[in-house]
Amino acid sequence: MSLKRPNLLCTLPISLAITSLVAAGYVDTQGREWLQVSAFKNKTWMQVQPLCPLDGVTPCSGILSGVDITGYVWATKEQVQELFTEFAPEMSDVETVGGPAYVLSALGFFGSFQPTWEYYTTFGGYNYINGWTSSESDGVAWAPEASAQYPVFDGYFNVAAMVDVNTPSAFRGVWLFKPPVVPCTSDLDGSSVVDAADLSILLGAWGTRGANAADLDQSGLVDAGDLAILLGAWGNC
Repeated sequence: MSLKRPNLLCTLPISLAITSLVAAGYVDTQGREWLQVSAFKNKTWMQVQPLCPLDGVTPCSGILSGVDITGYVWATKEQVQELFTEFAPEMSDVETVGGPAYVLSALGFFGSFQPTWEYYTTFGGYNYINGWTSSESDGVAWAPEASAQYPVFDGYFNVAAMVDVNTPSAFRGVWLFKPPVVPCTSDLDGSSVVDAADLSILLGAWGTRGANAADLDQSGLVDAGDLAILLGAWGNC
């Protein structure tokens, strides 16, 4: 009986195997850090839904395909369209663009995102990506896709594709991003809470001019405008 050589990747803890897939994210112009869609293939929309709210704002919580996605947001169709617009500006006005004029844009996209499916020959190749968004209607959900082919030279971006929520695919992942960190400037003592201690610091600097952390509106003077900002941010950052 012959013995098979073990697959070393399979013997690694799943968290280590997945980490290499999701480590290289793309940060868009809004500061959103996108995870690699290809790390979450072969899932139905219904398998993602219990972990992630659908509003494109509230973070997910839990483990998906061995990856802790807590703190990441399940992107809406519109948010993926915004992402595509960074590579193909025309996508701000339409849901689909394609043709030879977009091959460089699409190849640039795949310079940041791993394909969910790809093949190569001596003379060229084909990259394709598809992923679930949180946007859903009547049992079908939007699954934006992009591709790059050479030759024949062709690029393609599309956010209009829709798929039944119960249909998995080895070529389909999930569009997830981490929202940008918004600095809590009203937290003057660095406690991650805006509270009486911060109010005390602001009142202690009342009326001072020049560079001062308590000058929250950067008017050059610590005054009522800064007090209003601090009170409006009261609570946890």
